[in-house]
Amino acid sequence: YVSSKSILNSPKSIYLVHVDSPHSPHNFDKNCNKIKKSLRDLTDDQNFTHYSYAIRCTLNLVFNWVSKINSIEKNNLIFIFGDHGLILDKKRMNDLEKDYGINNFDAIFETFFAYQIPNRCKNLEVPKSLVNLMRFSLNCAENLNLEYLEDYKFLSHWDIFTVNDMVKKYIKE
Repeated sequence: YVSSKSILNSPKSIYLVHVDSPHSPHNFDKNCNKIKKSLRDLTDDQNFTHYSYAIRCTLNLVFNWVSKINSIEKNNLIFIFGDHGLILDKKRMNDLEKDYGINNFDAIFETFFAYQIPNRCKNLEVPKSLVNLMRFSLNCAENLNLEYLEDYKFLSHWDIFTVNDMVKKYIKE
């Protein structure tokens, strides 16, 4: 789909691509080949290994996709972001805090965010949360001056269901 120049060549087009990786079940091997059989019931170590494959392979796919877009038009607004942060087994989550000072709240509720913007937008304040991403993109694309809202974090049903006790504590703070 993304390799078709006719699809990518429309002026002022907006494409929303949902990539369901590195969510489990992870579907890449260490060489980024698609695994045909779904991986389920993995040990924590196996899950972490396949999670790391999924991250690397997903980033490779995204970099290739961005390169294809840039080969057609260089003045793009490209935003890449996650829907939630890192959720690993309890030992690895504790190791994150011990080894790197990253607490469970930050690991789970901070999301991946990368962007590419045209030079004309380099002077704009980059949003600190996904709440203001659309305002930022409209300010850049249409030369507007929309004010940012307060930087809230939103939790999906899945996040709340998975880490319910942490959410209750997080909301109190």
